[in-house]
Amino acid sequence: VDNSALFDDGSSQYLSKTLGTPSSTKSWALSVWLQVGNLPSINMNIIQAGTNSGTWQFLCFDALGNIDFTAGSSNYLVGKIPWGRTGVNFGNLCVIYDSANAVASDRVRMYWNGERITDFASTSDPSLNQASVINSAVIHYIGKLHGYSRYYDGYMSEYIMIDDAVSAGVTGPESFGEYDTTGLYWTPKSSATIQELTFGNNGFYLHNEYDVSSNMTTFVDSGPTAHTITTV
Repeated sequence: VDNSALFDDGSSQYLSKTLGTPSSTKSWALSVWLQVGNLPSINMNIIQAGTNSGTWQFLCFDALGNIDFTAGSSNYLVGKIPWGRTGVNFGNLCVIYDSANAVASDRVRMYWNGERITDFASTSDPSLNQASVINSAVIHYIGKLHGYSRYYDGYMSEYIMIDDAVSAGVTGPESFGEYDTTGLYWTPKSSATIQELTFGNNGFYLHNEYDVSSNMTTFVDSGPTAHTITTV
């Protein structure tokens, strides 16, 4: 996938941003294209919000290649994605958080390459109208689990966060990707199409469209909010 950001050592590189007041505490959507280098023996983080282990939320790959969405000390969902540890190609992860949904099992929905994940190692639904830590006014890390040496190893592309996905009309991965003309391969939508989405106060779009030096310390996201993202 074009304009990929390489987290190349799995031991020190990450992005961070302290977000502001969200448009909604109950709804967000995340989409990112991932190509993993090496899975660790424990976890490899995709995003984390907050630094208190009792209240934080994070998405990560576990040692089996599952996608874990963890809140505090319990797992909301541990989704088994098709390629597991052997995956070498890019895949699109989409997660929808919608705690106002009357259907408990629809309050968190995971998709891999456009298809909803239905095979789980464990599940625990958020309570009705439960506020999310992800997308709240706390520090967020991409590619790092705070307090632990658990870093992402591989590529990330087209990293998109939508604040208040319900109001934005984002209900699934079709807002971010589509099948190619053969109907076989899930591909990213164009940058222009993504930029037409409603991002909300905290939404961002890491298209990585600018040619910058490898030792950059900040860059501006490509969404309308143009948040400054810190690199480490």
